Amino acid sequence: MQAPFAANTRPLKVLVADDQPSQRELLNALLSDFGCEVVLVEDGAQAVEAFERERPDCVLLDAHMPVEDGFSACARIKKLSAECFTPVLIVTYDHSNEALVRCAQAGGDECLHKPVSADVLQAKVRAWRQIGELHDLLRRQSEELLAHRVAAREEQRLAKALMHHIVQRDASGRENLRVLEASAENFHGDIVLSAWGPAGRQHVLVGDFTGHGLQAALGALPAADIFYSMTRAGFGMSDILRELNKRMRSLFPRNIFLCACALEVDHATGAIGAWNGGLPPAFVRDASGGLQAIESLHVPLGVLGPKEFDDTLRRFQAQSGERVYVYTDGLIEQENAHGEQFETERLTGILAGRGDVELLFERLEMALAGHRRDQPQRDDVTLMELRVDPAAVPRFKLVANSAGAGRQPLAWSLELRLGADALRELDPRPLLLRALHELQGLDPHREALHLILTELYTNAVDHGVLACESSLKRGPDGFEKYQRQRQQRLETLRHGSVWIRFDHQPQPNGGVLQICVRDDGAGFDPESLTPPAPGEPSGRGLALVRAFCEQFELTEGGRASCALYRWRVCDAEAQAA
Repeated sequence: MQAPFAANTRPLKVLVADDQPSQRELLNALLSDFGCEVVLVEDGAQAVEAFERERPDCVLLDAHMPVEDGFSACARIKKLSAECFTPVLIVTYDHSNEALVRCAQAGGDECLHKPVSADVLQAKVRAWRQIGELHDLLRRQSEELLAHRVAAREEQRLAKALMHHIVQRDASGRENLRVLEASAENFHGDIVLSAWGPAGRQHVLVGDFTGHGLQAALGALPAADIFYSMTRAGFGMSDILRELNKRMRSLFPRNIFLCACALEVDHATGAIGAWNGGLPPAFVRDASGGLQAIESLHVPLGVLGPKEFDDTLRRFQAQSGERVYVYTDGLIEQENAHGEQFETERLTGILAGRGDVELLFERLEMALAGHRRDQPQRDDVTLMELRVDPAAVPRFKLVANSAGAGRQPLAWSLELRLGADALRELDPRPLLLRALHELQGLDPHREALHLILTELYTNAVDHGVLACESSLKRGPDGFEKYQRQRQQRLETLRHGSVWIRFDHQPQPNGGVLQICVRDDGAGFDPESLTPPAPGEPSGRGLALVRAFCEQFELTEGGRASCALYRWRVCDAEAQAA
């Protein structure tokens, strides 16, 4: 005879149903010697009632009993046990296959043949107890896993909501965009960022992190923070790309990088600066369906060091109402039921097709859905349409309080000199604008002050120190030629300086800010500046400066420019409202 259960284990409760008293007593004696707690009943109906009342760990049923036989009682007990596993053993003198089949059909776990020896009975009970304990363990683990899944799903929902809020925090920056986003997993590894700078230019970045899911989505948080904060501060897209590359490289391992296409759009002139590093070619579509490709000419963000990284933007020209389309490789690599990819040729065929341009985005969506149908999505898919629209430019509003907000007008001066090294490495405009707002709280005037400072500083650097040729800007690829010349001369600059000075004087209910910028270049004849020709995207800057300022003059043979900007408290409140 086998040893009973260990003393530190709970006694096994066994329900025994048999219409013969001798058999009941025999089974009771054998099981009691084995350390079991035994419940005895005389038929199947009593067995079902006892099962509901006692909830035993194991059940032994005689196959043939009055009132209700063992097979019927077994089926009812199995239904009552539900998810709690209770082994039911049917005991019979019948050695036929038919008895085995009836036992299995009733849900019985094993069929024992009478007479049952003590060793066999106790071995079976021990084995089924172990199976029951394993089943209970699996059930508890399954419940714990389900609870973890529910908690994880809720955490993912909150994380997705938070990431969506962070990544798309500037809703006003997307009014002229249409975006299709479909994720392969819970988290979207592609990003679409859009924001307006204080000078009225729109910055857009479509990115695709390596991989997909949470690993890829985590990169969106620092990328969005850099993008929005630097755009808000007045940095250009080249500066933002350089900082993104630096941050991606420092934060993530080398196998995680960001393929991206960045746009800097001046809706007033239709000028578009574009940078593509690792994404499929984007397209500028004109009114007749002609496509200009924005090819990937750069390495993805986070791969190269600062010295090797190239932040040069290609220049394109678009008219009001024309579109720009940017997408990730998940779109063109989506397969159909035959394993055929959507491919760039299919995309460009739709983009260049005739029809209402307002419905073009819907046609692309329908074509992709019809191609994919029920096929699994293996990668994140993003498609963005940007509409060039001067009316989309929002009025700049105060979105953050500076230390100088609400401060009474004060008298102060600030001067900065940049030598050749500083001119190559730094853009002082965001820093100086921040200083203006910290000193005097001029956030509501950010747009005007950014434009004034940008025009005066750009003229001093480009035309004064670098002596770039404005005539290069004319023509279809003029901006690109001009920027190439500017970059080359800036990289080889060894001598030259620019001085920037702010003088502020308080006035009743406001103040007067004088902005003077001087350079040590060869200068130019101010009289040679002519108004821009109709439709010409360049040459408008100084005219806008004169429109914003009370006074403006060029002196010292074009080497010095000085603008007088008057502001009032009531004007600031109106612009911030």
